[in-house]
Amino acid sequence: MYPQYYGCIVAAHSMKQFHPKYVAKADLDKLIADNKVTNWVELWTLKVDWTLNPDSPVLGPWMTKQPMKTAAWILERNPYFWEVDTAGNQLPYVDEFFLTSVSAMETTNLKAVAGEFDFQYRDLTIATLPALLENGAKRGYKVWLDPVTSGSAFCIYFNQSYEKDPEIAKWLTNVDFRRALSMAIDRDEFNDVFYLGLGRPSSQVVDESSPESPGPEYRTLWSTLDRAKASQMLDAIGLSKKDADGYRVRTDNGQRLTLEILGPTDPPDYALKYEMLQQHFKQVGIDLRLNLVPYDSWGTINATNEAQLNSYTNWGTERLWGEATATGRNVTFTSPAAEIGPAFGDWYYTNGAKGREPTDPLIKQVQDLYTKGWTSPTDERNKLGQQIWKIAIEQQWTVGVVGGFAYWPRLANVDLGNMPDAVCFASYCRFPATARPETFYWNR
Repeated sequence: MYPQYYGCIVAAHSMKQFHPKYVAKADLDKLIADNKVTNWVELWTLKVDWTLNPDSPVLGPWMTKQPMKTAAWILERNPYFWEVDTAGNQLPYVDEFFLTSVSAMETTNLKAVAGEFDFQYRDLTIATLPALLENGAKRGYKVWLDPVTSGSAFCIYFNQSYEKDPEIAKWLTNVDFRRALSMAIDRDEFNDVFYLGLGRPSSQVVDESSPESPGPEYRTLWSTLDRAKASQMLDAIGLSKKDADGYRVRTDNGQRLTLEILGPTDPPDYALKYEMLQQHFKQVGIDLRLNLVPYDSWGTINATNEAQLNSYTNWGTERLWGEATATGRNVTFTSPAAEIGPAFGDWYYTNGAKGREPTDPLIKQVQDLYTKGWTSPTDERNKLGQQIWKIAIEQQWTVGVVGGFAYWPRLANVDLGNMPDAVCFASYCRFPATARPETFYWNR
């Protein structure tokens, strides 16, 4: 929240008391023990974080009254905040914010429908939209639909650095195998069932409004339903043999070829999405097994490089150049968290100290183009982005299902003033900061 106000500057008088250069060892050791950390670096990290340390001076509109890692993160108005409105009144207008911790996305949506939030945007789902619209008037809130420009609301990631099972790895890294499975998916059915028809059946390519867009033809490339062609392609690459149930068999031992997809149990509708995907793959003879884990475990397991397929939304693809661990990671193989190849992302992110160097020249080319983009002028960088997207969609390392997702729900209490009609909903926008909550006020 508010990166322009927080995190870049810290007050020396506040932080010197936690640094060994300025504090006696005995005093510092006591502080370490009192705060239940193991060394001064952990102590520093704890105390410099304004969300966890209420005593940390801040420049932003609010300061922490009750730490974030509690049942409710309570923010109170910063009396020294430097911004004022056009009439000279100091911002923010709202004195306190209570941010409630909710354990599951389903609970968030139920609370939203019941009118328990004054303002909410995160984790509201399109599936809940009808209930939100139906209950808004009687529960005292209004609903907005904000435009979303990331490529896909639901993606399937083919782990290119997977190596635990060589037979599976052989197919995950086969471009025609990936293209065939992409063409086995009925994206219209996904869109109608899970997104109320508000999405756009498509690849994972970024929206055409982005200067990095390679063109509208990449929205449908290898991304339209054609199971006859998909089956022919699978036959042609050596997977023509099937078992008694019609599933294709492995080429190393003749047993059924079974892929496993890793995914989070939250949002709750993901389990249903996987089941639909399972049925679509079955139509071309591919057996898909589901491995659903709690959200907190999902990323950890992915980092082990043992996931064959993975899935989630591709937030951050609105702009490829940004935070390396988030923005475009599943297009550029540049982060250890990249589901399309965590070992390759780790290699890139650590400059070869960890992970594994990719042998696929196209993956290396994408990484090189991404590196070049950091020091290129804007126009040239946009062209590099277009080139990266062309390679990514041709290769189908990530298979998009519902892309060009048009809207995302946001709600606010009807008495909360200065609520914008539309806001940028994207990773680089850092919403809700772009809604300027410091200008919200209670119209009571």
